[in-house]
Amino acid sequence: MAGKRVVLIITVLIIAAGAAGLAGFFRFRRAPDRETGYTVREEIYRNVIEISGNIQAAQEQKIQAAGDGIVEKVYVREGDRVKTGQMLFRLSDSQERFNLANHEFQMNQERINGPSAKLALMEEQRTVLRQNIADRGLTARFDGVIGQLRLAEGDYAKAQDVFGYLIDRSYLKATVEVVETDAARLKAGQKVRLVFAAYPDLAVEGEVLSYPAVGRITSRGATVLDTEIRVDNPADEIIPGYSFTGEIIAGENERVLTVEASAIAYENGRAYVERVGRGGSSGGGGRESAGGQELAAPERVAVEAAPYGRGMVRILSGLEAGDRLQAQSADGAFGPGGRRRSGGGARLFR
Repeated sequence: MAGKRVVLIITVLIIAAGAAGLAGFFRFRRAPDRETGYTVREEIYRNVIEISGNIQAAQEQKIQAAGDGIVEKVYVREGDRVKTGQMLFRLSDSQERFNLANHEFQMNQERINGPSAKLALMEEQRTVLRQNIADRGLTARFDGVIGQLRLAEGDYAKAQDVFGYLIDRSYLKATVEVVETDAARLKAGQKVRLVFAAYPDLAVEGEVLSYPAVGRITSRGATVLDTEIRVDNPADEIIPGYSFTGEIIAGENERVLTVEASAIAYENGRAYVERVGRGGSSGGGGRESAGGQELAAPERVAVEAAPYGRGMVRILSGLEAGDRLQAQSADGAFGPGGRRRSGGGARLFR
């Protein structure tokens, strides 16, 4: 009987100790929330759209042969500046010239018999043979610079082989992806600032040229607008193919007030804070300890707030930078699991 009493007493003591421990735990959780505060911070929101890509020449012409043959003459070298219509290289055209001469001889024979339908057809064929001779050479389609050339006299060229490029550097361009969430801020003519990996200290400016009315879905499932940008009078150091990061200037910089979401409480769907100090240095912001000192009597202030990143809100009205706010207690603004309660239909911050 005595042994049962001992067991009963021990059990009661264990339950009492557990209850006291839980009570102490919850007191410990609540106390720091009421003894800490937050400071309203001022930030400068830069209204920009971030971009990246590779720069391209305004125009580009491939240096390639229209058919097979021996390279008879190369008229330019890499780095040369050329004019529209200038000959770049020519393949041997002896066979093509023989075919034209033979055809013209047959035409002369046909003329002896007088005008005929066959003679008219032969005139058309002669035009084709003359074009075959012209196609043995390649001319520049625009004023530009020979950006690359790997071709020498005597080489054997195959049709469609690319031996180099003629580029127009009068301006540079690029196509960049702008995500759909930034589309509303995008306009033609907006200023663009670029930073090139090859020359990080070189300031390069451009503008938005155009963007489509229809988005494109990427392989990642994101919707983007393929936006064309242009850089006029580019520095000689920047060459086609270089990679860049940059930003489209979508508007003026904006002053933004932010604070931790834990400083906001709701009652009947309206947001409010408990202010314990006005103005002062915003410093590094964030949670501040009262250091054992008694806080000023809190002043309830109605505010307008909107989500602003993880765990933060943007103050739209009611406060100024440097205002110190009392944190909301665990049994006041927060429900189970740390989720903010909504009073009378208040919005939830997650």
